[in-house]
Amino acid sequence: MLKPTERFEILVRTNHLKPEMMRPLIKVTLYDATSENDCTLLEEDGEYFVNFANRTGTYREFLRMILLDDRLYPDLVAGDAAASFFALMKAVADRWKDRIKAEVLYPKPRRRTAGNRRKPVKQMIIKRIVSGGQTGADRAGLDFAIEHGLKHGGWCPKGRRAEDGRIPGRYELKETQATSYVQRTEWNVRDSDGTVIFTVMIRLTGGSKKTSNLARKHRKPCLHLSAAGTADPVGSLFGPTGSKF
Repeated sequence: MLKPTERFEILVRTNHLKPEMMRPLIKVTLYDATSENDCTLLEEDGEYFVNFANRTGTYREFLRMILLDDRLYPDLVAGDAAASFFALMKAVADRWKDRIKAEVLYPKPRRRTAGNRRKPVKQMIIKRIVSGGQTGADRAGLDFAIEHGLKHGGWCPKGRRAEDGRIPGRYELKETQATSYVQRTEWNVRDSDGTVIFTVMIRLTGGSKKTSNLARKHRKPCLHLSAAGTADPVGSLFGPTGSKF
């Protein structure tokens, strides 16, 4: 990956592209006390592009710029591009010791024209984010809710137990009756409308696999997104016949 001193100093060769004509998918902002940088994932005719530092290039060009090892980026262009893009930017933020915030961009439905059968985009409104408050994706979700004025909450183990000690008090979590992580996970799955699992690799293991099993037990939707590529996130959530379970 790029060193912090090399941030956004490489010029993208593809300058003829017009990002205003593309469909925005997700904007990720990396920031610290002195700087803030936006990266937006765009789509046009099934091809993906990234706009950053007022320049637009293909997603592959962006990956070549970020990653020093070309062997790593093929996995990041397979499957769900938005999920892979967010996972990549989260890794960059960790490397640069930046904070990260993301915004899913929902374009206005395009006017229907002759021969255009595209359906209007359906917007999903997130009213509350539930998490167990552990390090990593758990706290990233809670931080996102706090920064964007969304309600948040969830269950955490007795004593606010976490891998790094005690869960910070700014997270509005309720304690379970036990110090077990499993009880915390099950109660959060049970009390939520759906669960999203973020992993680096495609295969679920350990606590992530347990979470998936608990979602199945309580007949709750569960979406697994991995940096290595999730083939069909919508199908994973709703199933091939449109069922939620």
